[in-house]
Amino acid sequence: MDPRRETFSSSNESKRLSKQEKMKHQSSSLVNPGAEFLSLKEIGMLFSPPISTTSLYKWMRNDTLRLTPFEFGNKKFYRRTDVMTEIARHKALNHEK
Repeated sequence: MDPRRETFSSSNESKRLSKQEKMKHQSSSLVNPGAEFLSLKEIGMLFSPPISTTSLYKWMRNDTLRLTPFEFGNKKFYRRTDVMTEIARHKALNHEK
């Protein structure tokens, strides 16, 4: 059997995965429970349903989420404890409305 056909057939099988299986895989691979710092993508995965990085940028610009970035090289990360307190504050604000 041609190895190119095998690759093609395996890519079709991966397309058949349900959205829930893909989201489950993404959330388990992105969120590291022992990490002290989180990226915006990982912060977005903490919400249910997951939120895009664009929405998170807008929320930080509008002071809906007050997070201070820590720069490591050219990447920005956010302290886990700060993120969790801000998420709790954000949820409390939404429940009051």
